[in-house]
Amino acid sequence: MSATHALRDKWFVSFLPLLTADMVNTDYKGNWQLAAQERTQKLDWITSVEELWSTMNSLPKVHQLGMGSTLIFARNNKEPPSYEAYPNGSRIMINLLKPPTTDAGLELVLAVVMGETAAEKASDGKPVCDVLRIAARPSREHSEQIRVEVWLSDSTRSHAVAEFLAEAMREKGLAANSYNIAEASFDAAAPSKDKKVLAASTTLSPSSPPMMKD
Repeated sequence: MSATHALRDKWFVSFLPLLTADMVNTDYKGNWQLAAQERTQKLDWITSVEELWSTMNSLPKVHQLGMGSTLIFARNNKEPPSYEAYPNGSRIMINLLKPPTTDAGLELVLAVVMGETAAEKASDGKPVCDVLRIAARPSREHSEQIRVEVWLSDSTRSHAVAEFLAEAMREKGLAANSYNIAEASFDAAAPSKDKKVLAASTTLSPSSPPMMKD
């Protein structure tokens, strides 16, 4: 029997189908949080590397899930959290524009976040990346584009984590024009000057993300 490689923490994966304004206004009286709670499909806990890749292999490709549908991975939390749960947090948005980066980039982010390399390299071992949200975001130019959001509980670590992710992408050999990475607060009203966009070719000290899928 093959050995399993346990994750530091367990993660719960859920699926949230597309919510529309008409649906929320008609069925939930405009309450988006209630709509998300009731429409979310709870899937399963992930406790090991093997369970992570088995789960991903059992699901359709992200771009096949439909515009606006979201896969959610939450650390130690069966209920997908809302941004209000992170008053001191921030998010990193990674747009994976086209194959093969859509697959390789997604695998990389899952590996370094859930395998805790991001914590080791960018936050002194403290696990600050607590939520991953993965959704199809097709555009006219990129029909298979997906977005991965990494939610952090500590916004002071945001820049270091974003730079680490950019370097990991570069080390993986992903084409610089096939993805982009940006930092943002959870405050939708935050002025644009508060957002920092990192070029795909940001140069940092070398990193070697483990836990990669064969």
